[in-house]
Amino acid sequence: MTLPEGGPDIAYSPDGTKIATSGGEITAKLWNAATGEELFALMGHSAEIRLVAFSQDGKFLVTGSGDNTAKIWNVATGQEILTLPGSQGGAYGVAFRPLDGGSQIAVASNDGVVRVFLLQNDELIALARSRVTRSLTGAECKKYLHLDQCPSQP
Repeated sequence: MTLPEGGPDIAYSPDGTKIATSGGEITAKLWNAATGEELFALMGHSAEIRLVAFSQDGKFLVTGSGDNTAKIWNVATGQEILTLPGSQGGAYGVAFRPLDGGSQIAVASNDGVVRVFLLQNDELIALARSRVTRSLTGAECKKYLHLDQCPSQP
């Protein structure tokens, strides 16, 4: 495993089996901690990735970038799940809320703004169902609910 130049950030998964690295590039990498084998190159940011952090259960990784976004990745597949907007100056801090299994994430930006995002969306789905006048398409379910198939309507 060779770390990128430019002030890399590094994080172990909670179970110690994976390592995430970033720094000076627009791609973060996920590695097998025991063998050093690269598991995934996480591509999607448009500026250098400054930091990485795992969720408490190790299922998700968040990357913070100079492109004013943070991205959440599925550790098992390397797929991007969600992009969170930051403020001006890029993301300089990211953290999952540890006490409740990571249902919230904080993103700190260089301009001093910290945004907290709610990730578990059961309440939001219930509210949307009460106000939406049509069924979501498969593409909308995938994009907005991060589901391959829309939930059945009650």
